[in-house]
Amino acid sequence: MDKKIFSIKRDTLFIYLKSLIPYIIIASIVFLIGGIAGYYFSELYPSRAQELISLLREVYSPVFKESKISQILFVFLKNGITSFLTIALGVLFGIFPLVILLNNGEVLGMLASIVFRNYGIFYFFTGILTHGIVEIPCFLISSAIGLKIGIVAIRKVLRKEVSVVNEINQGLALFLILLIFLFIAAVIETLITPELLRIY
Repeated sequence: MDKKIFSIKRDTLFIYLKSLIPYIIIASIVFLIGGIAGYYFSELYPSRAQELISLLREVYSPVFKESKISQILFVFLKNGITSFLTIALGVLFGIFPLVILLNNGEVLGMLASIVFRNYGIFYFFTGILTHGIVEIPCFLISSAIGLKIGIVAIRKVLRKEVSVVNEINQGLALFLILLIFLFIAAVIETLITPELLRIY
């Protein structure tokens, strides 16, 4: 294994982040498309959307009976593992990041539709933006890294002079930084968001 894996020079980090901008834009568009699709699916088939959201709530509800520390660790690990897989499996020509973007966008869109109908738009944004303002950019950046790795992998197959290993190395190095923000988002989601929602 390359000893430089997970490492990146500080002076190249900014350059690498700049190279991700087109992919972040693409990731944002795909995520938005998924959100719109999920929203209108819920509007057209409200009972079906409610079933899907209820199923998700049922799966995760046992976790929220645990201590706050356990909840924080669960949310952090869930988001961390998802981000890691989005990056690592991006090597499969960027297909996995696209699927994850659409899937997460659809779930958020369905949730938005249901919450808008039952509680109003401000309740939704209070519940999402408090932690989402940190979590969503991390998710989009992780997806952008995966997409960029996928494009490099395609170029490699086409016998272009590129290094997939180097691209993965840079992506995973940035991922380590994203983990810090994902932990902050998990803390906000567990400790602050529920308290703000109680205001309503």
